[in-house]
Amino acid sequence: MGSDAAPLQFSIVIPVLNRADVIDRCLQNLLDQRGPSFEVIVIDGGSTDGTVDAIRRYADSLAHWESEPDEGIYHAWNKGLKHAKGRWIGFLGADDRFAANDVLAKMADVVAAVPSAVSIIYPHAIYMDAKGTTHLESGSDWKEARPQLFQGMMTVPPGVFYRRDVFERNGGFDPAFRICGDFDMVLREARTHDAEYIGSVTMIVGTGGVSWKTENKLKIMAETRASLRKNGITGVPWQWYAAYLQMTPAYVRTRRTAGRLLRRLGLLAPKREMRIHSR
Repeated sequence: MGSDAAPLQFSIVIPVLNRADVIDRCLQNLLDQRGPSFEVIVIDGGSTDGTVDAIRRYADSLAHWESEPDEGIYHAWNKGLKHAKGRWIGFLGADDRFAANDVLAKMADVVAAVPSAVSIIYPHAIYMDAKGTTHLESGSDWKEARPQLFQGMMTVPPGVFYRRDVFERNGGFDPAFRICGDFDMVLREARTHDAEYIGSVTMIVGTGGVSWKTENKLKIMAETRASLRKNGITGVPWQWYAAYLQMTPAYVRTRRTAGRLLRRLGLLAPKREMRIHSR
């Protein structure tokens, strides 16, 4: 990582592999941010679909970028950490973006006032697919999110920014995790420090990432359980088992079928799209 004396407020690390369809939008969205000093670091895993050409178009505006095969998301995040010079370091997916161009400015106001016990900040999140349909919103106050975290629920949505001393205490992300390395890091840090929910800013999270795919839901549950054990949290609450069952393909199919039937019978309201807002 860069020097602690660096004046930059934020570093944003973007891992990407074969996402030529979204990387241009992601980078432009970041570079349109106004307010505090920040840098963008792109770690490409050796894309072959035109992603690298898109990154090159922004090369002059990037603090660092590289393209070579890596060992997964958290290996890429750790590579980005080595180049990060900001006081706060965030990690975004290539299909993620901020809902407004003043998000970093609002975050800067928050971090200027947070006590030293707060080492993580996180925004409100809207999960949106490639067609612009919103599927879910998440984000809650840390007093509510923290106890759920220790029960194996990733209650802190994407768009997390870590104060750089988080990595001085904990090291980098554990690359043994393929999907839940961020859960593991937040869980480790939450044992000794607090986080701050910034409900006034919104992150639009794409649904094309590995954690959103149905076939990975069981892997997510297995990895969160492994992280709990790794961090000395024994015993699994019933909520974890309930969530595990809800991730199985059989449950998902049953729920979708039941939902369609109930809508046809008029017993369930039709799906409606949710409007994006910045609060």
